[in-house]
Formats: sequence, structure tokens, C-alpha cells
Amino acid sequence: CSVAVLFLCCAEAIVSGKLATSSMVAAYILVLIFAFVVLHHRQANVEKETRRDWMAGEALREDRRMMEMILLDMLPRQYAIGMVNDQAKVGVGARRKAFVLFSDLQGYTALNERMRGSEIAMVMHGLWYIFDSLVQKHGMHKMDTVGDAFIVLCLVDNEKDLGPLACAMVDLARDMVVALRDINSAIASGKPWHQYVDGTKDYRELEGGEDETSKAWRSGGEAGVHQILNIRIGIDVGRVVAGVIGKLQPRFHAHGTVMASAQALEGAC
Repeated sequence: CSVAVLFLCCAEAIVSGKLATSSMVAAYILVLIFAFVVLHHRQANVEKETRRDWMAGEALREDRRMMEMILLDMLPRQYAIGMVNDQAKVGVGARRKAFVLFSDLQGYTALNERMRGSEIAMVMHGLWYIFDSLVQKHGMHKMDTVGDAFIVLCLVDNEKDLGPLACAMVDLARDMVVALRDINSAIASGKPWHQYVDGTKDYRELEGGEDETSKAWRSGGEAGVHQILNIRIGIDVGRVVAGVIGKLQPRFHAHGTVMASAQALEGAC
């Protein structure tokens, strides 16, 4: 566009007779060339700044997406989005109804006495990985793990959803019980099953015989295998006050009598 304007200015000056001599024409052309160089340089700088701003904005958008993904693994969606938008406004919210699942493992202490610390760590990693997948499958939120306890929360936004959410929480509990039976069989096999739970390797690659510990478990038959780890689960529904609390490594927590009642139901199993 700037080249066309400069060309028209030069043509108009020559046709109108404003440039009477060749020296004036040459001087005028030099001025136009200088103006063209200056305009071109400024235009190039503007394009560079625009490109740089676009790349910076794209990098910020990518950082925001990554932050949202990380926070969505830690917090319920509404709290994760709120923390991304304005961390100062995210805190403890109003009382609301929620389903709480509290589970605890039986046999965990005995398992620690029969396995090395590194083996226990990998067993718990595999167990929590599977339970996490089940929580995602049923649309719940894992609030915390304390030792061998696993706590799940489901906030109720609409009273009409109470029935379906109650069924989903019970289905989650049932799937956890079924999954633990399979995990017991995997532990008793003496094979490194926990290395395959994330899908990076094929279960068919598992090879190897039983060690002395797995033989001892299998010597008790199916009953002995299924007694390696058992799980107690308590589920209750009630009002909670939930939100992100703390300054260092802030965590999402819920407080209310329903938390204690769910734990009491688990202990009564």
C-alpha cells in the first residue's frame, strides 16, 4: 500500500510540472526512496511485534490449559476454573449437600510385614491408580488418601440429581470391591503387576514364577488369596462446607458431620 502511494505522489509531481529539472526529479525520487525505506522498516517492526505478541499470547494460553489440566486432577471443576481465573476468590464456600465415601484397607499392616517397603509402595501405587480410574469413570472427586484410607466426595448441585449420584457412588464402591479381588490375585501371583496398570505395557508380557511369599498365600487356596487385602467402605450424604484451604500446597477439603458419619459407617463394617 505504501509503495502505491509513493508511486502516485511521484507521478502526480511529474505530470503537474512541479519538477522542472532533472536534478529536482532525482532529488524527489531520493526522498521517496528514503520514505519508502523508513515505512518498510516500521512496517516490518510492527509485524515482528505483532508476531511476538501472538506467540506470547499463545504461550500464555498453553500455560493456562496446562494449569487447568493440573488443577482439574486436584480440585472439582468449578474450583479449578475459579482458581485459574482468580486465586484470591477461591476459598471455603457455602454449605451444600454432598455424598461422601470413606474406605479403609484391612490387611495393610500384615502386608507391610511380609513385603519390602519398595514393594508396598508399588502395590499402593497400582491400587490407587486403579481406584483413581474408577473415580473418574463414575464422575466423582477423590478428595484425599491418608495412609491406606481413600476418601471420595461428590457435591450435589441439584436436588434432582440425588438419586443418580447415589447410584453412581454405590456403583463406585462395588467396583472398588471387585477391583480389590483382582488385585489380591495379582499380588499372590508374585509378578510385577503394578508396572502394567497404566497401560504402558501389555499384561501378556508378565512372566516369572512364584516366590516364597506368593506360594504361602496360594497354599491357603482361593480364600487365602482373597484375604490378602480386604476393604471396608462407608457412604453417607449430608451437608458439608467445601473449598480450597491453606496457603502452602492448598488442598480441597470438605468439613461436616457427614464426614465423621461416613468414617463411622466404614468402621462398623
